Amino acid sequence: GEGAAGMGSTRRTPMYRLQRKGLERGLRLVDTPGMLEAGDGGLNREERARQQAVRADLLVVVVEGDLRSSEMTVLRSLAGLGNRLLLVLNKRDLRGAAEERRLLQLLRSRCEGPLPAAHVVTCSAAPHTIPRPGGHPLQPAPDLHELLPRLAPVPHSDGGELRPAHSP
Repeated sequence: GEGAAGMGSTRRTPMYRLQRKGLERGLRLVDTPGMLEAGDGGLNREERARQQAVRADLLVVVVEGDLRSSEMTVLRSLAGLGNRLLLVLNKRDLRGAAEERRLLQLLRSRCEGPLPAAHVVTCSAAPHTIPRPGGHPLQPAPDLHELLPRLAPVPHSDGGELRPAHSP
């Protein structure tokens, strides 16, 4: 499968806990539905997502490329909530270095008003497997080294693990 969540694919709000050495308390991550979903049920999910966003200490918006103007509007409105906001460019493993630099620069210049450049980072949350002739495909580890230090003020070298939360 492709593994990419399409617009409107998140119906529930799954929760994860991020625990890191050197961090006094763990982080609770809530995966909300998208803010731009159309159709029946879309408005309810958007409203729920906004309610979650208002309560959050940190907002993380994950994109796979450039932002459409409707997405820019949502980003500005989220930045206006007063929470810390990160824009994360995912799927780094599928782009060459030059294209990655170009996209990152583009996103940083677009978001210059509402977001500091340091809050626009790249990652590869679930890299594609690499086929190996005569052997099992290689599954690269997630590349989160730019993102993790922005989630919490502790060095990434301390390590951390992300796992589904047992309780809401």
